[in-house]
Amino acid sequence: MIVLALVLLVLGVGACVVVAVQATDAVTVDVLGQTIDTSAREIFAAGVVAGLLVMAGLWLLKTWSVHARRRHREMKELKRGRSSELERLQAEKAELESRLRQQERSPERAAAPASQREERRTVDLTAQERRAAATGSGVAGDGPSPEESRVSGSGSTSI
Repeated sequence: MIVLALVLLVLGVGACVVVAVQATDAVTVDVLGQTIDTSAREIFAAGVVAGLLVMAGLWLLKTWSVHARRRHREMKELKRGRSSELERLQAEKAELESRLRQQERSPERAAAPASQREERRTVDLTAQERRAAATGSGVAGDGPSPEESRVSGSGSTSI
């Protein structure tokens, strides 16, 4: 492919040199209602410039289309990656919701809040109520102990 390109390039340059050297005739050109007297070299040079401009335009179109195709492919891959990430997150969410429902239904989960409630209730008891519950008498003593006064927050503390 490179050899063919080099051969065509050499032939094109050779043709340009031959035409430029031998084109000495005067030419009359009629363009848009105007008559222009010029030489064959000038006409050939104008053709070369026009050809180069066309080639530059085609090269720019090709470069732009390759860039646009690459950008389109990247965007498509990003969207595909984002959608797969979204699917993964939705699956994880569904799994976590399922685990939560299973935990809410399981007996250990139901027993845990009841024991926690029981602990809260014992914490909320006053010191007198705890002492009465521990002795089983149901009758409170004749005044708060030092510990009771620290817990209730009333009066001075003695150790």
